[in-house]
Amino acid sequence: METYHVVVTREDHNWLATVPDLRGAHTDACGLSTLDGYVREVIALVGDLPEGAEDQLDLEYEFHTGDHVLDAWSQRTVSGS
Repeated sequence: METYHVVVTREDHNWLATVPDLRGAHTDACGLSTLDGYVREVIALVGDLPEGAEDQLDLEYEFHTGDHVLDAWSQRTVSGS
């Protein structure tokens, strides 16, 4: 299965996510776990994937918040390690 690259930034208290390889695939959320679900949903919609494909997506996150400590923490959080 294809790995989707997701670039995440911060604006105020919101996490913003873009999938550069899928035109129009972007979303935002207040929390990282919520953002992950939204990212999966937007990839499935924009990529016209079959129903239920969201749970099977392989996502590679890259964080650019302007704070290296927050970036590292965020990466560990979404990676589950």
